Amino acid sequence: MSDKTNNNASEDPNVLYSHTCKLARSTKENELASLRTSLTNTALLAKLDSTEAYEGPAVHLRVAGVMQILAENSSPLAWNILIELTNSPAFLEHRARVELLIQALVPIKPAPREAVDFWERHFQPEDGYSSVTVWALLDNGSEPAIALFEKKMLDSMFPETEREYWLTAVVLQHRNDLPLLQACDRMLDSSLEEPYRLLLVDVLFDYKPDDWYGARYWYKPPPRNDATPDALEQLRALAQKALETQPLAKSRQEKVNQLIQDIDKIMHEKNL
Repeated sequence: MSDKTNNNASEDPNVLYSHTCKLARSTKENELASLRTSLTNTALLAKLDSTEAYEGPAVHLRVAGVMQILAENSSPLAWNILIELTNSPAFLEHRARVELLIQALVPIKPAPREAVDFWERHFQPEDGYSSVTVWALLDNGSEPAIALFEKKMLDSMFPETEREYWLTAVVLQHRNDLPLLQACDRMLDSSLEEPYRLLLVDVLFDYKPDDWYGARYWYKPPPRNDATPDALEQLRALAQKALETQPLAKSRQEKVNQLIQDIDKIMHEKNL
């Protein structure tokens, strides 16, 4: 950029935003290095979004657009910036930017140690981040992310309503994902309290929107046909384990047995 453009960028938030988005789309090392400097500069971040802007939804911030572009940039150099931001006091100064980073790390698979540690720091009882972080973990879906979710699911310090939400909303929408199903297998053998184990069985093998959501938003499970062969086999094994190890009422047993029949039909139709 020319000196004149640089001056404009330093004064006009829209020009600065346009330039920063351009850097976020780049795969060039020098341009991404410039972006890293910008996103860890308190003064520049303040020019990008005003104090008043941070009083509104995080998605309306200019920095939200930059983070989305950066997350969609598959260059390892771009993802390195996201990882470095997990330890940037300047970037993490605002809660809104913390939430944006929690979500921006999702595409990096398998989740690196730095991302998992960052998610861990922002997945604590009553910290205000858990409802964002839990979605990030299951959307990422890699084994390190799922292992952290499994750990939190076993943590009785989280409120009952929160853990129920994780199961009936987040797990439900990812119940075809193999790493998650493998974690569910372990949770059925774990110290997870019985009410949650039974709810987990319902989430995996049934669908009870009237009981779970009432007048609230209804989450919908993915079609069973969309599951991979390995996921279907894991789901079938889970169903058998639930029948053998969990204190299921007759109605639950019927649902689980029906699911086994459905899986067998799907696998037969797909010649699996």
